[in-house]
Amino acid sequence: MRWLLHLVAAIVILASSATGVSALTWKLTCNDGNAQAVVKAPGEAAHLVDWASCDTVLDGVCTFTVERTGCGCAPKGCCGSDSFDVPVHRSKLVERPFGPNLRLRCRRCPVAPGSPTATCPVAPPSPS
Repeated sequence: MRWLLHLVAAIVILASSATGVSALTWKLTCNDGNAQAVVKAPGEAAHLVDWASCDTVLDGVCTFTVERTGCGCAPKGCCGSDSFDVPVHRSKLVERPFGPNLRLRCRRCPVAPGSPTATCPVAPPSPS
């Protein structure tokens, strides 16, 4: 009977540790009108990514395009992608079944654009 108690305890510990990994949230940031996305994972420096991008329209909304993961195919991008609209100064939580959750953040372009249809020339900051 005692072995059953140990088995149940081991299952609970494994389940809680697996939940902790998937509950990790990365911050993915874009500036409105700039295609470059920057990710910040807990305990790591922010850096540019090639698996996510934003639209280049300076319209007060960042349209994030994020590649899917976990389908088991080898070539980059073969799992498809998802799009999410996030207004400037807002964020959106995207829960993913494979990999960390993403907090999508849209920031206003830090420089004044020359026209309403201009793109933002400045990407979100990332350390060199």
